[in-house]
Amino acid sequence: MRKYVKKGDFSVTGISGTYVVVLGFNAKESATEGLLGFAIERTDHTENEKYPLRGLKTFEETVPNPIPGMQYSTFEHPIQSFHWGDYTAKTAHKYTYRVVPLFGKPKNLEQGTALDIDLDSESEDKATHAIYFNRGVAGSQAYAVKYGNKKPDEFPDQRAFVWLSRGLEEAMLNFIGLPDGNQYGLRAAFYEFNYAPVLEAFKKAADRGVDVKIVYDSRKETPRKESDEAIDEVGIRSFVKRREKSPSYLSHNKFIVLLKNDKPIEV
Repeated sequence: MRKYVKKGDFSVTGISGTYVVVLGFNAKESATEGLLGFAIERTDHTENEKYPLRGLKTFEETVPNPIPGMQYSTFEHPIQSFHWGDYTAKTAHKYTYRVVPLFGKPKNLEQGTALDIDLDSESEDKATHAIYFNRGVAGSQAYAVKYGNKKPDEFPDQRAFVWLSRGLEEAMLNFIGLPDGNQYGLRAAFYEFNYAPVLEAFKKAADRGVDVKIVYDSRKETPRKESDEAIDEVGIRSFVKRREKSPSYLSHNKFIVLLKNDKPIEV
């Protein structure tokens, strides 16, 4: 969803995805005198919550020694940028973002005219299409705050991996687990092909009679070595094939096609 609102000398553009909302701010040059940044309040109409969004950067005059990882209200320490990403948004939620320009001095902030923008985050699965994104580099700071910068495998309950996956692994394993019987087939192409749960899921599909054929990038030692070791350990060499031609470039393929009676029905 995309929205644009304008009030006076300021405007806000909002773009929402499944788990991220990006806000872009604009101001007439004449309105930037004394502008210290923007505060954001988010209303979650789905869960009936309202609170200011928080950030990590602070004014030295107000907080001379910020605690590492501590987050502070943007109404006390405004966003000194003309864009902001809300990575705490949830899928299929209705939000209102109130963007407030702040003026004055760090210890004596004055609020300008607020702009309200209504945005609905997208649903992951809309029957015809389903879209899943894991948390990547953009979420690295949030990971450090949430899990103390520990490695994901240091948590025996897998909660860090679940947080990082954000539904992507679960959706992929469910997709591989759909077909049952020899009327179905799976065709897949991968760059790095060494994640054991996925390889094991393909093995189980083949054991159910599904016709599985996979090609993976094998032009250079990395990721070929890691992929080969994982393939041999799981024992699926019979239906996987190395892609070795044209070693000057890599193939970042990452897709799976589901067939029924030799015709593609889902990807």
